[in-house]
Amino acid sequence: MAEASSDISADGDSLPAIAGAFVAAFDTHVGNLVEWCRPAELNRPGLEFKAIPSGAHDLDEDFVYLRCGRLFGLAVCVKRDLSLLASPAAAAAERGARVRSVGVLGRRPGPLGRHAAFLRRQADRLLDGGSDYSELAAFVDERRADEPDGDDAIDANALLGLGLTFFSDQRHALAFDAFFEGFGEQLMILWKFMLLRKRVLFCSLPPIGDSCLFVLFACALAAQTGAPAPAPELFVSVADIDRLRGLPHYAACSTESILLHKPDLWHLAITDGWRMRASGPANQRLCSAVTAGDRRRFASASAEYRRRRSPADALRWFADLNRGLGAALELAAGPAEDHRFSAEAAREFGFDLGARADREFLAELLRLRGLDASLAETSCCPL
Repeated sequence: MAEASSDISADGDSLPAIAGAFVAAFDTHVGNLVEWCRPAELNRPGLEFKAIPSGAHDLDEDFVYLRCGRLFGLAVCVKRDLSLLASPAAAAAERGARVRSVGVLGRRPGPLGRHAAFLRRQADRLLDGGSDYSELAAFVDERRADEPDGDDAIDANALLGLGLTFFSDQRHALAFDAFFEGFGEQLMILWKFMLLRKRVLFCSLPPIGDSCLFVLFACALAAQTGAPAPAPELFVSVADIDRLRGLPHYAACSTESILLHKPDLWHLAITDGWRMRASGPANQRLCSAVTAGDRRRFASASAEYRRRRSPADALRWFADLNRGLGAALELAAGPAEDHRFSAEAAREFGFDLGARADREFLAELLRLRGLDASLAETSCCPL
C-alpha cells in the first residue's frame, strides 16, 4: 500500500476527482472483457468494447474518450508484443500479444486527461503479468466523488471542461491545431451542424484518440448558445447502433466504417481527410458549400486563433459569436419588435436572407430555440 500512496502523490494533489476506474483486457477465448472495476456497479454493458476500440490490437498504444451511462471516461490502451518476452507456447496462447486498457470515469471528459500518465503506468504494470489492482483501488478511494444525479450530467455546455489547463497538454493543443487547420473554412459548416444539434459522426482509421478530441472540440463550437449543445457520445461502436438510433442529437467518433453505411444514424459524417457527407436533402444543402459569410466568419476566427495560437481564444471567439447571434434572435422575438429577424441583423453575422441555405439555417435555429419570430422577406428568391 505504501507503493500505491507514493504513486498517487507523484501525480499531484490537484488531480480532478473521479467516479471510478476499470481495467479491460482481450481474452483469446471470450474476446473483450472488463476484468476489474471499482466500484463494480460502474461496469455497464458495452464498456469492454469502448475501452478497447476496434483496431487497437494493431497499435502499440492509443487512448479513447468514452461515455458510460451518465459518466465520461478516458482509457489508455496498450499492447505488448510477447514474441520476445514469453515462451513460444505462452505467446501463441495469447496470439502473440497482450492488451490492457486502464481507464477512469468522471463527470467531465476534459479534466480526465490529467490522469493519462497514471493510467499508462498502470497499463504497463499489468501487461508485465501483474494482477494486483491495489494501486488502482487506492487511487479510486483517494479521488472518488459520487456519481452525478440527473440529466444535467450530460449537458455539454457545462461538462466539457476544455479550459486553459486542458490545452496546456501539448497533445491537446496539437490536436486542436490539426482540427482547426484541417477543416479550414469547412469548420463553419460543422459549426452550423453543431448549433442545430444534429447527429455528427467522425469516422476514421485507428488510432482513435485524436478523433475523440475532435468530438470534444466540435461540441465546444456550440457552447454558450443558450440551448444545450449536442452531448458528446465520444467513441462508439456497432454495439451502440440501437442507442444512436434513439438519440435526437449527438457527436461521436468511431473506427468502424460500417456506421457510414447507415445514414439513418447520422446527419453529418466526417471521414479521414476532413471529408464531409450529409444525409437528407436539408442537411445536404447545409453541407454543400462554404458561403461568403462562412469565409468571413472563418477569417475572423482564424485571425483570433493565429494571434497567439491559443485554442482557448478560438473557442472564446465562437462562444462570443454564439452569444451575439442568440441575443439578436431573441431580440427579434421580443415584445418591442415585429417578430421578424431583419436582413440587416442577418448581415451583421454574415448571413444573407436571400440565400436558401442561410434562410433554412436561421429558420431552424429559431425553431430549435423556441423563439416566436420569422425571417424578413427579401426582394429576391432564395438561391
